Amino acid sequence: MNQRMAIWKQAFFLLCCLLLAACAGGGASPALLGVGADDSSLVARAEAILASDPAGAVPAPSIPSEVASGAAELPPPRDRDPIPYTVECEAPGAPELAQAFQSGAVLYRLMDVPVHSLTSLEQRLAASLKDGRDMLHSFGYYSGQVTGSILRIRDEEDRAAPETRADGRERGERRRSASGGVLVRVEFAPGPQYLMGESRVLAEAGPLLRPKPADDVLPLPATLEDVELAAEAPAVADDVLAAVDRVLEAYRNRGYPFAELSSTRYTLDHEALRLEAEVRVNPGDFVRMGEIEVNESPSVSKEYFDALRSWRVGRPWSDRRMQSFRERLQQSGLFQSIDIAPGEAPENPEDPELRTVRLNLTGAPERTVGGALKYDSDFGPGLQAFWTHRNISDHADSLRLEMPLWKDMQEFTANYRHPFALREDQNFIAQGGFLNQNTDAYEIQSAAAAAGFERRFSRQWRATLQASAEGGYLKDLGAERRRYMMLGLPGSVTYSTANSLLNATRGMRVTVSAAPYTGVYGNDFSVARGRVDAAAYVPVADEDELVIAVRGAYGSLFGAKAGEVPPSVRFYSGGGGSVRGYAFQSLGPRDANNRPLGGSSLVELSTELRWNITDVLGLVAFVDGGAAYDTSSPDVDAKLRWGAGLGMRYHTAIGPVRLDVAMPLDKRGDDDSFQFYISIGQSF
Repeated sequence: MNQRMAIWKQAFFLLCCLLLAACAGGGASPALLGVGADDSSLVARAEAILASDPAGAVPAPSIPSEVASGAAELPPPRDRDPIPYTVECEAPGAPELAQAFQSGAVLYRLMDVPVHSLTSLEQRLAASLKDGRDMLHSFGYYSGQVTGSILRIRDEEDRAAPETRADGRERGERRRSASGGVLVRVEFAPGPQYLMGESRVLAEAGPLLRPKPADDVLPLPATLEDVELAAEAPAVADDVLAAVDRVLEAYRNRGYPFAELSSTRYTLDHEALRLEAEVRVNPGDFVRMGEIEVNESPSVSKEYFDALRSWRVGRPWSDRRMQSFRERLQQSGLFQSIDIAPGEAPENPEDPELRTVRLNLTGAPERTVGGALKYDSDFGPGLQAFWTHRNISDHADSLRLEMPLWKDMQEFTANYRHPFALREDQNFIAQGGFLNQNTDAYEIQSAAAAAGFERRFSRQWRATLQASAEGGYLKDLGAERRRYMMLGLPGSVTYSTANSLLNATRGMRVTVSAAPYTGVYGNDFSVARGRVDAAAYVPVADEDELVIAVRGAYGSLFGAKAGEVPPSVRFYSGGGGSVRGYAFQSLGPRDANNRPLGGSSLVELSTELRWNITDVLGLVAFVDGGAAYDTSSPDVDAKLRWGAGLGMRYHTAIGPVRLDVAMPLDKRGDDDSFQFYISIGQSF
């Protein structure tokens, strides 16, 4: 026992010598932290002494990297003093690697977490280098390397200026600067990028039942090229995995709803610099789509489901058609949950491939009552109440009654929609209502009604055509209160790829509308009104965190001047849904008392930067511009009026609640310094 204690004392003494020798060294220049020759000989002597213990070899104690790696270049910090560090990353010829490293490596992700020892920093570097190797492979650089080093930053000048290479270029992007501490440098040597080589897609579990020629479906994929991964494309992992997912999609859209991935095998050919792939699929049973089977229908007729059906009985199963069917069901608002799957047994024993399409539905309330409080600088406080019935005649036909109430405007509207009227792709729509409004431009008491059809030509295209009638009493500026009446045939065509009606984050929407009107307003009149509205939504950050939205509008009257037609036909600009920062309808022709007259043409432009801070809270910065003109084409010499502001969005299940504060950038004598608006839904 005494002998063993003596050996431990000798080992402890040698380790103290190691520590003193390492701390006594010094150097003024930045140096790579590495193991010196003297240090290694001392370590070897310590290991020999420990191994000579008669009781057997004793595991050597771990030597702190601060000691064994020449820590004389950076004296150990005091207890609990954090070591600030800066990271530089360089990837010559492959900037995607540097970008991915800066976005996902441990060194960057833990930058805000203090590190108190070089050991911890080296551990972060080691983990980040592993991340870097994974990134090399993910982007197809299978023979590449990534290295890292820890350097001392000598003074403020060194920290402020990035190191410069011999060719004059900065050595790497410095993500963050540190007040003292060390520099961590990571360098990629990517080498050649591997390309896609031979690929095969194989089906397991026996021979496949191929679709019949009459089915008019594409053959099953035999290679990854058949699912849009080009031959000799860069062997980027995300692209390869996405192609494998498309293999399963192809099976499930061509008659095999139970297809599953059995295995994938990837082989590298280092001489040819190619990645070869073999994908094996278990297709399961071949299925043809039959009639609809519903577990429990919430008082909706079978004819309604048949009208929504997106397939012909007997066609091979298609997940894509099932998704289209699900979207149609969701649009009705009648169902809280929708599950679609093939029936468990053949619909007809003589045809084992044919199965029912089984619907498991959970109904939603058919009637809804609600309301909302509103406020804007033009109308003051307001109240909106509504009542909706989504299934009046067991055919998912809906009726919505709304009553917005403001101090200077009271309105009652009714909207009815009957789906699949005369055709599966067509709805019958009707509107009616009463209006009492008193604005700076006019006073009106009117009743209006319209009815017509809405047709869907595809998921992107739809059109509407209605017949309308409107009449009542109108007191225009400088005129007596008089009766008016007009008939119209308004129509519109819309192309939309936007992913939401109330809160779009990607896609675009273009609507072209035109309407001829004829009627009596003092004298007989006939006029055509045309308008184009366009909006686009571009996400500039992942998961739609940051979105740029732009909007434009152009309108014009033909055949009559603005003063010859009722105000509801004229063009007005300014207000919450137009150019924020200016009073309602205030941008355009005015009378001698600066009261708006309405115009014969219109131009409006808007840009918004939408930032979703959390899932429920967002901020918006916006600029709006617009004006109405007294000529049928905009006056290019008359400038637009611009407004700008900030807004907040609170996202709910029915759309975002909007609060906007805007100020006029071209303020006139009677313009307020700011306007603010509260409502539901984005401004466009």
